[in-house]
Formats: sequence, C-alpha cells, structure tokens
Amino acid sequence: MTVASLFVPPHIVNLTDSKGNAMKCLLSLIPVLILLGVAPATAQDKPLSLLGTWQVTGQSVGIGESLHPEHTNRGAEPAVHRVNLRFVFEKQEGNNFWGTSTGASGTSERVLGAISRDGKSGVLINARGNRQQFTVLDGNTIEGCYTASSSKYYSAACTIWTRQP
Repeated sequence: MTVASLFVPPHIVNLTDSKGNAMKCLLSLIPVLILLGVAPATAQDKPLSLLGTWQVTGQSVGIGESLHPEHTNRGAEPAVHRVNLRFVFEKQEGNNFWGTSTGASGTSERVLGAISRDGKSGVLINARGNRQQFTVLDGNTIEGCYTASSSKYYSAACTIWTRQP
C-alpha cells in the first residue's frame, strides 16, 4: 500500500491504459478540464438583459416643479410622494441599454444606461441629466437610487424595479 492510495481513490490511482501508461490517460483529461473551467467564465461575460418593461415603485422626497406633475411640490418644505414610473428598455448592445421612462401622468423622457460587466450594478441617466445608480437583486428585481437636481426641482429616491411579463 502506498501513501497515495490512502488519500486518493483507487480508480484515480490506477488510471492506466492497456499498456500501463498512466500519464497519457491523465493528459487526455486536460482538454476536458480546460473546457469546464472556461465555460463558467464565458457565461459571466454576457450581461443581464434589461430589455422589456419594468415597473418602478417607491417613494421620493422633493421640492419644486418636476417634469412629472405628480411629483411636483410647490411648498416651502420638502414633501414625500409615491413614485410610480414605467421603464421600457427597447435596445441593449452589450452592457449598454436605452429606452423611455414614463410617469403616471403619461409624461415620458429618454433614458440611457449601462450595467457592469459582472451584472450586479449599473447606472442610468435621463434626458435632464438626473442620475440613478442601481443594484441587481435578481434577474427580475433591481433597486435604484436616484437624485435629481435643477434650478426648479431637486429630489432623492430609492425605488424597486420589477420586470413585467
């Protein structure tokens, strides 16, 4: 009995061909092992598809006159309001995507975005220059945190995006 036989299963220790050439048998496994190692890495390089419709819900705090009338607050103090938007991402090329954001009142604007290579986070910007950072919670749920700033309106929100069927 050898030391190797104590730690390595017998079918691996005795891996030989009919002529007793163990090295040739082990070498024949190398291409298979390489393919198994490369396949998961290749799968991770394909970004999550964001194409389709996403319902965006949450709450925001803001003050001033928003593009979306339902978010407007003309009072002297900031006010909290419900967020209910619909993102429709029409195109995606690699990790970049674009589409429209539409509010409950029907007001729409163009949005552009990028998702990180690992598919776990990204950024979104609207036509007014307001930015949102997001985290992918799963393939159908994203959390986005948004800030808006202009001479007429500013706000901050964290929302949940839910993929629609």
